[in-house]
Amino acid sequence: MAGLLLIWSQQPLLGALVIVLGTMGPVLLGVLWFTYKARARAHQQHLALHALRKGDPKDKEAYTDLIETLFLAHDADGSGKLSQKELRGLLKSMYPSLGRRDLSQALMKVRQLIGDQDMSFEDFLDVLDHMISPDSGESTHAGDTAGRLTLTA
Repeated sequence: MAGLLLIWSQQPLLGALVIVLGTMGPVLLGVLWFTYKARARAHQQHLALHALRKGDPKDKEAYTDLIETLFLAHDADGSGKLSQKELRGLLKSMYPSLGRRDLSQALMKVRQLIGDQDMSFEDFLDVLDHMISPDSGESTHAGDTAGRLTLTA
């Protein structure tokens, strides 16, 4: 409305500027908010993964809390469950040496275990216990380059 008044009162450039900013302002604020939230989530994921890598896997309770923090950091929609896409990101951050094919096989195994539903934290812990072979000598420590998910039966 103010822009139209300025145009009507012989201030066309100022009026046009007010109209453009009035319509583009909310869009710009939305883009800035989305960018801020995405960066904050990425930073939270980084901090959680760093804490998990420094954690002691022998202290099961504290280590499980660290895994839960990382799990929740990858929960983009805040539902308390991970979608397949969020799970892929979590596994890639926990096991950076996991190749594309191995990651796809692990996700396929997850689908066999729980179906296509979103995964709760308890389901995630069960899947980790099921998919990491303790007798293979491989580390279950997240971020450990020697640690690998194995597709045990």
